[in-house]
Amino acid sequence: MVEAVGTLYASQTPTFYGAIDQRHFLQYKATLRAGLDLEAVGVIEGDDTGLVRRVTMTFAPLDAALSLSAGLGGIVGKEFGDDLFYDASVNEVATS
Repeated sequence: MVEAVGTLYASQTPTFYGAIDQRHFLQYKATLRAGLDLEAVGVIEGDDTGLVRRVTMTFAPLDAALSLSAGLGGIVGKEFGDDLFYDASVNEVATS
């Protein structure tokens, strides 16, 4: 999945990295190949053996996050399930 996400980025710039015990925090800014700017925060949780047990990511703003999701669906949708990814022909985003 990480490799697939990387193919959708035109650029990526880390803005913060820190660790507390088994948790590692990464914040970065990226530009998608689609031209949208994206901000992301990741939390990588390990166990006592050093194995990664959980990765949690958040993305903003919404338009860039949805673009990233749709792009990922095109790359790994068949493997993980197309219904996990944004599809503009099926999903509707409410406007405010």
